[in-house]
Amino acid sequence: MQRNKSILLITLIACLWTGEAIAKPRASTGQLCIIRRVIDGDTVEAECNQVIKKLRFCGIDAPEKSQPFGEEAMARTEFLINADGGKFIAQITGIDRYDRFIANLLVWNSDRFESVNENLIKAGLAYIYPEYIYKCANRADLRKAEGTARSVKLNLWSSDYQKPWDFRRDERESK
Repeated sequence: MQRNKSILLITLIACLWTGEAIAKPRASTGQLCIIRRVIDGDTVEAECNQVIKKLRFCGIDAPEKSQPFGEEAMARTEFLINADGGKFIAQITGIDRYDRFIANLLVWNSDRFESVNENLIKAGLAYIYPEYIYKCANRADLRKAEGTARSVKLNLWSSDYQKPWDFRRDERESK
């Protein structure tokens, strides 16, 4: 098992080095990153190619820390990223208005890569971010995951909680 993981990591680094595509689940290149800190459920700070970057998860919006399930979303992000020693692949799709890199984060999970973004949606700990989902290569998977979480009323879908974008708007307007 450890040998297979080492072989895969070597293959992944070779793919990144040569610019070849990463194998499933998403066929695209990415940057190997090491976590520095989890800022909240959908934003992390990491070192990618020896550069410190703030990464905002593509197409999703997790609750703010003070909202219901905000701490749980943050804890799940920490767990998923730290399960493989804090290493992950960032598939960067752009930069937002706060100069954060928008990215799909992939972590190694036993025998395959798994999207952290999709995992948070699937767990009912983040919503699809309607304004920004179109930039995500895995938007169909994100929509399907949200439909499943909603249908079983998982976490955020168990009640009519305020959406994070509405929460932030209300916070700005109250100042």
